[in-house]
Amino acid sequence: MEKECTYEDFLKVDMRVGEIERALPFPKARKPAYQLWINFGEEIGIKKSSAQVTERYQVEDLIGRKVIAVVNFPEKQIANFMSEALVLGIDSVAGGVSLLQIEYDTPLGTRVY
Repeated sequence: MEKECTYEDFLKVDMRVGEIERALPFPKARKPAYQLWINFGEEIGIKKSSAQVTERYQVEDLIGRKVIAVVNFPEKQIANFMSEALVLGIDSVAGGVSLLQIEYDTPLGTRVY
């Protein structure tokens, strides 16, 4: 278990609901990954992300999928691609990363608390 954090620490992590609008294979990444373009609504707009979810998802499975991502980390250069958000997932018992799911329809950009 990680060191305890305060509620104020938690609030510094800006997690939002987004919808994947575009996904492409990312052959230049060191580990198998996709390039994603995620719409976080009017306030934030579209952010790019590199996601290592190739074991459980095909490109066509990702388009239109709602995800949760951290939108306030610094940008990170991954090969020739600038990642601007961190998509959240968990290691799946079946193998690979499973993306966190949204149970009910939620507006894009909604903050996760």
